Amino acid sequence: MNIHAIFTGTELLNGSTVNTNQAAAGQMLAGIGLSVNRAVTVGDDRLQMVSAIGESLACGADTLLFCGGLGSTEDDFTREVVAEYFGLPLHKEEGLVRFLCSCYRRHHPEGPIPKRTFRQAMVPEGAEILPNRVGSAVGFRIALDFAGIARQIFLLPGPPSEFIPMFQECVLPGLTADEPLHMVKFLAVGCGELQLEEIVQSLDFPQEVQVAYCAIAGGTRLFLSGYDPALLQQCAESVRIKLPCPAPDGELTLAGAVIRLLRQQRRTVGFAESCTGGMIAADVVN
Repeated sequence: MNIHAIFTGTELLNGSTVNTNQAAAGQMLAGIGLSVNRAVTVGDDRLQMVSAIGESLACGADTLLFCGGLGSTEDDFTREVVAEYFGLPLHKEEGLVRFLCSCYRRHHPEGPIPKRTFRQAMVPEGAEILPNRVGSAVGFRIALDFAGIARQIFLLPGPPSEFIPMFQECVLPGLTADEPLHMVKFLAVGCGELQLEEIVQSLDFPQEVQVAYCAIAGGTRLFLSGYDPALLQQCAESVRIKLPCPAPDGELTLAGAVIRLLRQQRRTVGFAESCTGGMIAADVVN
């Protein structure tokens, strides 16, 4: 499955909002053995969005994830751009009109409802409506054949409180990996990035094992991914043997590694902090 994600919002590009949805989507997909092959962020600009769609299709994307631009303001035009690009007429869904009226009245009991509100009731032809149990902007799933390839397109709202539950409940169940991708990850404590790379290269892993590194304070995170979980564990164990400190599976922080080892050895730890102001204890407790 070739998954591409397109995140929209000028606020993401200028740094005023952090794109936590990208990390959340990647983590949720990894949990079912899938990964995002390409992710781009575009501003609130129709031409940028059209260009991003074209680039993803040219790369053979069969699953497109759109995040953001489903609200009622002028900069919310994801549905319109996607519908036009794929030649899907928009129609007003009366059930959504009633839903939007109900949502608006919960916060504004009196006065007229702005006409712009009902932009969110427009549905691309053939789209499945994905319910939003937190906000007013519903999502959509569109299945179609385009340029000779069967594709599915998901349009999801931008606020994380709406994006994450909709992704969990409406997107993940419809995605399956023909061959799940597995990952083994851990923190090599006290080991620099180049030092860890030398260890890994000396072990001459099979080509099907993909390796990635991420240096942090206190060590280097190692990620081994591939389609054979037994082979990944074997490779991970061969690295651990050469490390200066134990490296429990799945732990990517020093505090997490310490907690895992304490539990394994049925031990406890106490802190008496002054200069650190309780930060070490807070890190472990969190």
